[in-house]
Amino acid sequence: MSNWALVVLTFALVLITGYYAWQTRRMVEEMRRQDRPYVALLLTSHHEASDRDMVISNLGTRFAVAIAITVTNDAKVLVHTPDEGVQRENVSSLLPGGVIAQSLAPGQSNRIAFVQILTPEVERQRLAYKISYRDGAGTRYEEDLELDYWF
Repeated sequence: MSNWALVVLTFALVLITGYYAWQTRRMVEEMRRQDRPYVALLLTSHHEASDRDMVISNLGTRFAVAIAITVTNDAKVLVHTPDEGVQRENVSSLLPGGVIAQSLAPGQSNRIAFVQILTPEVERQRLAYKISYRDGAGTRYEEDLELDYWF
């Protein structure tokens, strides 16, 4: 009788160990999902309420490399150039096809354009874009994102 009890207890231990292994795997997958780069276009504020910088930022916890953006719905921004002063431009003209940044460290941002509201007659801008990048291990990420602002 004690042999059967040992078999039943061993089987129960195998089941419990399998359950713990399954839960641990789920936890590791969730941690991997969260431990990644997350790159997006953002508008950052200045001291003036109407001044913004459009930046590409890595909000994640790992390096992002080979960052490429394709604009799917264009929007307008103001661009300061030394020769022509302030010009209204499409965002797509500032983001040529292909890789726009070789790498971004976690928390790092690169300025793309300056956005300023010059008149009370503003219109809503909705920039839609597809962004792709890889992390240091080579995992590829591709996302469809939008940025809404008034200009």
